[in-house]
Formats: sequence, C-alpha cells, structure tokens
Amino acid sequence: MRRDSLRRWSFPAAILFAGFLLRIWLILRHAVIQNDSNLYAEIAQNWAHFGTYGFSTDTFPRPTLIRLPGYPIFLIISSVLFGWIFGIDSFTAPLTLQLLLDLSGCVLLATTVHSAALRSQCSAQQARRAALITLFVADLCPFTANYVATPLTECATNFTIMLALFAVERWSAVEEETGDALNRYLVLLACALSYSLLLRPDQVLLATAFIPAMLWRTAWNDITPKPLGKPVVLKNALESRLRRRMRAIPQRLKTSRGHLSAVMITLLLTVLPLVPWTMRNWHSFHVFQPLAPRSATDPGEGIPKGFQHWYRTWAVDFASTEEFYWKYPDEPLDADRLPNRAFDNDDQFDRTVDLIEDSNNLPHLHPEIDARFEQLARERVAADPMRYYVLLPVARLFNMLFHPRTEMWPYDLRWWKYSQHPAQTLISYTFVLLNIAFFIAGAFGFRKLMRRAPRLAIACGLYIILRCALLLTMDNAEQRYTIEFFPMLILMIGALALNDACGSSPSKIVAE
Repeated sequence: MRRDSLRRWSFPAAILFAGFLLRIWLILRHAVIQNDSNLYAEIAQNWAHFGTYGFSTDTFPRPTLIRLPGYPIFLIISSVLFGWIFGIDSFTAPLTLQLLLDLSGCVLLATTVHSAALRSQCSAQQARRAALITLFVADLCPFTANYVATPLTECATNFTIMLALFAVERWSAVEEETGDALNRYLVLLACALSYSLLLRPDQVLLATAFIPAMLWRTAWNDITPKPLGKPVVLKNALESRLRRRMRAIPQRLKTSRGHLSAVMITLLLTVLPLVPWTMRNWHSFHVFQPLAPRSATDPGEGIPKGFQHWYRTWAVDFASTEEFYWKYPDEPLDADRLPNRAFDNDDQFDRTVDLIEDSNNLPHLHPEIDARFEQLARERVAADPMRYYVLLPVARLFNMLFHPRTEMWPYDLRWWKYSQHPAQTLISYTFVLLNIAFFIAGAFGFRKLMRRAPRLAIACGLYIILRCALLLTMDNAEQRYTIEFFPMLILMIGALALNDACGSSPSKIVAE
C-alpha cells in the first residue's frame, strides 16, 4: 500500500521539484529589479514605518494614489515572513514568496482540472492524467516562471487568477452536489477577486468575467426528454416538451434566486476592500478614485497628453515603449531609434527630429513642447485615420500576445535583428513559436472545457475577450499585460487530455 502511494505521488513531486529548480535558476541568474519594483518598495516602507502610503521626501513621506495597495501589502507580508532570513529591505523575501505562490498556483490549476474531469463523469485515470499534464505545463511554462524572478504584481496576480479558477470549480461542484449556491467557496472566490483588484486596476475585468459566469445555468438542458415508444405527431412532441419545461419552472426560479444571491454576495465582498482605499483618497486628495489613475499621476501632476497622442500614431513594439514612452519627459530621447513609420514625409521627419532635440533640452514636462507633439499627432491622424484607429491598435495587441517574452532576460530589445545577435534571435523565435503553440492549444482546449466545465470556460473566454478589448486602447505595448492569459490557457490545455468518450458534462446531468 505504501509502495503504491509512493509511486502515485512520485511523479507529481518530481514535476514540482523541476518547477522549483527552474524558478530558483531564474531568480539566481535572471532576477530583474524594475523601476516599479523600487517604487512599490518605497511605498511599502513608508507605509510600514511612518503610516503614510506614499513617497519619501526630505521631511515626511508624501501621500500618493498612483499604485493600488495590493503589492505593497504583499511586500510587507513577505518582509514579515522572510525578512529575518534575507533582511527587511531585501527583494529576496518577496521573490521567495512569489516562488511559493507560483508553485501553489500550479497545484491549484491541476486540482481544478482534476475536479472538473471527475464532475463530468470522467474516470479517475483520465482525471489524473489531465491533472498531471496541467501540472507539467504550468510548472515548466517559462513565460509565467519568468515573473517569479522580478518583484512586480504579475506573479501575485496570476496566483489570484488560479485561485479564482479553483474557487469557481469547487463552488460549482458543491452547488451541484448539495444544491447550496451559498457554500464556503464563495468567500474564497471573493477573496481572490478582491485581492486581484487591489493588485492591478485592470483586474476589475476578472470580476467582470467571473461573476456573470456564475449565473450560467443550462436550465433548458436540465430536462432530458423521455424516449418515445412509438411515432408521434411533431406538434404533440413539442407540446410534451413544453409541458415538462413549464413544470420545471418553479425549481429553476428557486435555483436562479440562489445563484443571484451568490452573485450579489460575491460582488459585495469583492468591492468591499476598495471602500477604505476610496475613502483614503478622498480624504488625502479630495478626489473620487476607487482604483488608480490610468495616467499613473497624482492629482495636480502634469500629464504629457500631446506626447502620448503622438506616440500612439506610430508605436507598436516593446522596444519603443522602453526607449520612448517610459523615458519622456525625464530622460533624453534618441531620434535615431524612431522607425520609418513615425514619419509620413521628409518635412515631418525634420520637424520630428527638431522637436525631440528641443524636448531633450527641457528635462521636465513643458506645455509648449507637449503642444507641438499634439499638433504633430493630429496631422498624422488626419493623414491616415485607419492607421491610427485600427491598424496600430491591432498591431500593438498582436505584439503583446505573440512576443517572445524574453524581456526579463539580458536580450536586445530588437530581438528580430539576426545580423546583430544570431543566437538571441534564434532563441527568441523559438519562444515565439512556443508562445503561439500555447494559444493554439488553448483554443482547441476551450471547446472541451466548455463541455466539461462551462462556467470555467465562459469565465476564461469573457476575461480574454474583455482584456483584449482593453489592450486595444493602450498606448504602450507591453507583453506583461497578456501574461494573465496563461493560467487560463494552461487550464484549457489540461482539458485537451479529456477524450470525447469521457462521460457527460455537468450541464447534461438531470436535475432531480
């Protein structure tokens, strides 16, 4: 018995150990401390030491609202847990906590697939196989593992997505077994959604996708028509089916009320943590701000709207984001780095270069310079509206979706230039193909997931669609904005292991 148990758990343990080694290697060799990492750390330290959520000054910390409190809370917790080992101000503490969370999230994804498989009447062997495949892909996915090695919100956000997927599946399972829509997993789901919202403002889309998915009820499919013993007139058959549905209406209404109550409670618990944050922002800044401003500026600070408008008329890739978008107006820009699509003619080229030279001589935001950027932007939009409103947003979205995701590695931003770095380019193209393979496999897995666990499939599909719609409005193409898709893609890939002969989906189980 003990030998069977050892054999049963040895393979999952080996997968987890391999994932652990991968993440340790990434932390030791490719850990990256971003500007945002230092920003979050500064906020967390001032909050913990002085009680002020803000930035350091020569005297007392200055309050800010440009970042939500989720990740500073994460940094404080990691410091409490591991600060006595690595030092209170060390980034090793949050990286250690991120490693543990990421591995735990992989287990949650595998458990979610296993539960969905058993609930759809798959055999224990098929469910175990699907869970192991999910664990293997999640554990060794280089794209999500990369973000364990940088103290940013992405790793914690991915964990909240994995936890939300697990909570939805277990909530559905308990609700189907007991008929109780107000079970304990409701609270777990709300915690995952609310903390995800505290980490990143765009994670409001997670709640927007998951909460409606909870209302999914295939009520009209719950009534299985009885086989007819002899041929009947079509009219009589339709009337008989209608009568069965009418008799089931009271039960469906009762179930609907229970689901509606569950949805309202989840929604309330999800937004509840935003109340003190909103009150604090009103008290400190006299503005209504329940999340964080899109411009990432505090009230009263200047926003380079003209520059951002001009940037949207040509920018597509992450290289431009780092070389222009992040630098302006505090650092000088290099006009030689501009691609040809940034100019429509020679005259525009000359004016653009002159404008950048003038902006470099003024290291801070200047209204006159920004107005010139705005004038240039309007000229380019008027010359080709289709390019500005359709082609460039779609190009930025595709860049975010199918980038090689090597931004955390010491690779050139222009990874596609083979003549400058052949090895880097070949490795990058390999990761591009792997990235595309994830999306293709996930698309095929979505169909099977829809049959086995429709609530999970609908939640994933809605989230991906809503997030893509949001990304079409973004100025800066950053592939980290699509890393949140991977927990869902991995879940769909795990569903591919369930063959079509595997039982019936929960939506087809007859309600007694």
